[in-house]
Amino acid sequence: MYGKLLNACADIPCKAMENTDVLKKAVGEDTLIYEKKGQDAIHFHSYAKLLFSTNEMPQNLEDKSDAFYRRLLILDMNRVVKSGEKDLHLKEKVQAESDYAIHMAMIALKNLYEQGKFTESEHSKECVREVQRTSDSICAFIDESLVRAKGKRLKRSEVFHMYEEYCKENGRQGHGKSNFFRNMTDKGFLLKQYNGEFYYQDIAVKEEDFCPVDPEERIPFEETDIDYKQLQLNMNQEIKGI
Repeated sequence: MYGKLLNACADIPCKAMENTDVLKKAVGEDTLIYEKKGQDAIHFHSYAKLLFSTNEMPQNLEDKSDAFYRRLLILDMNRVVKSGEKDLHLKEKVQAESDYAIHMAMIALKNLYEQGKFTESEHSKECVREVQRTSDSICAFIDESLVRAKGKRLKRSEVFHMYEEYCKENGRQGHGKSNFFRNMTDKGFLLKQYNGEFYYQDIAVKEEDFCPVDPEERIPFEETDIDYKQLQLNMNQEIKGI
C-alpha cells in the first residue's frame, strides 16, 4: 500500500478473521512499516482506499467494539440477472458510455472531497449492522432484546441472565460476565449503582411486538379516516380560540 491510492482484492475468502489490527491501522491513519529486501524499513501513513469483493462477508472474531464496523461501507450487489435477461452486448455499451461515466465519477469525487466522507445509504448501514450481529452475539442480543428508553433502567445481573438465555435459545457462543460487562460499556451503555446494585441506564426490555416509529412519518389512517381528520380540525380550531 506504500504510495498507492487503491488496494483492491477480488473474491476474498469468507474464513473468519481472527485479527483486524492491520486493517484498522491501514484505514485509521496509524503508522505502517514498508520493507523491501536489502533496504531499510520505511515508516509511513497509508492513504490508500481498501476495496474488497466477496460472496459472503467473513466474520470478525477478534474485535467486538464498534471501531471496526465504523470503518466499513458495504455495497450489496443483490440483483440477480436471469438467463433470459442477460445483455450479451453489455461490455460494448459500457465502453461506449465510458466518457460520461468518467465525467460523473469526477463530479462524485468533488462531492466526496467537499463532504469529507462517502455517502452511505440506509441499506448499506443495515448490511454493516447485520455483519456485526452475525459476528457479535452481544450486538445481536442488544438489537433483538433491548431498546433505548430514557429514564428506564435494568439491573446488570438480570441483563446478563437475559443474554445467557438468548445465546442458549439461538445457539450462539456466549461471553463470560467480565467480557459481557466490558462490551456493554464499550457499546456506550451507562452503568450506575443504586443500593449496592449496578443498573444499566436508559434501556428497557424490547416487547415482542415493538416496532420503532418515525415521528415524522404519516400514519395511513390519518390520511383516509374522515372522523380522525374532523377531530384534528376541531382540535386545531379550539387551540386557535384559546
